[in-house]
Amino acid sequence: MLNRILLLAACLCGVLVGCAGPREPRTQVTDQPAVDTAQARLGRALMMKFGCHMCHLDDGPGIGPPLRRLTGKSRRFDDGSSGIADANYLRESILAPQRHIVDGYDASMPSFAGRLDEDQLAAILAAMR
Repeated sequence: MLNRILLLAACLCGVLVGCAGPREPRTQVTDQPAVDTAQARLGRALMMKFGCHMCHLDDGPGIGPPLRRLTGKSRRFDDGSSGIADANYLRESILAPQRHIVDGYDASMPSFAGRLDEDQLAAILAAMR
């Protein structure tokens, strides 16, 4: 009897979840790249190596803002200012992340100055397009 009740409850849960409509799966920074070049693939590998995907989820909320296709998007900062996420902003955000904190997020990202060479930084920027 208990098994039937549990089976009925499981079926009911499945129906209710299914009625909520399809849900987008949570993805990481490295899934379905917008740019697929050798440089972008290297950038995604570096982002995995340095653990960027642990804080920067594509479908948020994460500890840091989403990075997928970030280039060209407007960013609002915690001081009330705003800017466009161009290559200069992204570069600065990697090397000196405390300079502009995206509104709604803490200043918790470490600096990667001295940890990435210019080729690695360019690859990561290519992966973020």
